[in-house]
Amino acid sequence: MGNKRKKKKNKKQERRYLYFVFFGVFCLCVIAVIIAVAMNRSSDSKNQTSVDNDSGTTSGLVIEVSASDDETQTEINEQAYNSVDDLVMDKTSKEVALNISNAESNSYSLMVTVELEGGETLYVSELIAPGETLGTVVFDTDIAEGEYSAKVSVDSYSSEGELANGVIYTRTLTVE
Repeated sequence: MGNKRKKKKNKKQERRYLYFVFFGVFCLCVIAVIIAVAMNRSSDSKNQTSVDNDSGTTSGLVIEVSASDDETQTEINEQAYNSVDDLVMDKTSKEVALNISNAESNSYSLMVTVELEGGETLYVSELIAPGETLGTVVFDTDIAEGEYSAKVSVDSYSSEGELANGVIYTRTLTVE
């Protein structure tokens, strides 16, 4: 009779152990889903890549972007960083040569935003359609002479106007 009680007790312990294991696995799955949702929200539902450039100061930014899908578009944006130069602004005219070309074969429109490291927006372009170029632009803000850290965002938009992806370039803005 004592043997039967031990077997019954062992089975109860085994069941409790299995319940504990299943509960633990369930909790881990819930935590993983919460983390995945939080990470997705923190990315502002777009793919963005930051690129820094330690090259010398030059007079413009030249990008030609062409792609047929989101993944290829991101790869091309990331590869274009070598052609992104530091910016030079004429203090009087507030003109800056960006020279961003959107290849005719691209299925996405581009939008360019230039802002200072602190978040002050200096320029936001209209959508640049495939086959069009954004040349010299005029910044909206007066800036004192000197060198500043600036972020140049190039975002890709589908024909439906939905953000597909983007890339952020950190560059030096020289005001002369």
